[in-house]
Amino acid sequence: MNASLIPKSKLLRKLREEEKRLITAMLSEKIIDLTNAEIDSALVIDLNDGNMGSIRFIYDTDSTYQAQIASAEYADSDGAIVSIAINTNTQGNLYEIDFWKTDFSALLKYPTPEKLIRHKEQGASSQ
Repeated sequence: MNASLIPKSKLLRKLREEEKRLITAMLSEKIIDLTNAEIDSALVIDLNDGNMGSIRFIYDTDSTYQAQIASAEYADSDGAIVSIAINTNTQGNLYEIDFWKTDFSALLKYPTPEKLIRHKEQGASSQ
């Protein structure tokens, strides 16, 4: 992701409850070693994406994108489709949650797990 998407202020924060629920729901069928303690202690920054909701996870060492491990979409309250991807870094840790609203407008309502339409990732095995 382009470095210009990272706010200059880089205000670190903990995950909001709605973000924790989204991560848990989207990763419920994935094989990733992620504990509740890790989710609770995670630090993130909001990305400059037009208020679509994207966040980047912050670690003590540099982190770069490696792979998308989960994706879903839902309809925002205005009917616009929002694509959501959870990406990992080269160390296998969470890298970012990337939101893309197809009309490029700001996110109006944060998604709840029951509103998601999950995608089966290519190469994912059936369980």
